[in-house]
Amino acid sequence: MIFEAYTRRVIMLSQQRKFYDMLRNRKVIVVCSYADEVKHALESALAEQLGFEVTGAVKINQYEDIPRVKQEISAIDFDLCLIAAGINAVILASYIASSLGKVAFDIGQGMETLITGKIEGEDWLSTQVSMSTLLEM
Repeated sequence: MIFEAYTRRVIMLSQQRKFYDMLRNRKVIVVCSYADEVKHALESALAEQLGFEVTGAVKINQYEDIPRVKQEISAIDFDLCLIAAGINAVILASYIASSLGKVAFDIGQGMETLITGKIEGEDWLSTQVSMSTLLEM
């Protein structure tokens, strides 16, 4: 079996109960280039049901945005940060954990799934590992 690092992109489907428990009763921020859309989708679909609040939506498009994003994140009250920012997510997650003492979870392209409800990049993933295998990981 191939280790599939893309399991994070399906966690909201393959590990739905755990994902919901992670969100339940938390203050959540979203960091990605389309943060406002994700915030709206989470608030519309899950926030009331799970009792969490989306306290921030921070947009990032490129490496040069990192200083601004760090400032914005530092000013927001949150427990959990969901990130999709490519390699920038590694830098930001480390900052959130070490400097702010908060939890950051890089869900990558899975962030789009929160909006669409579909596995993004499924065609490509299916050529690498079957969807049923991926969802069982």
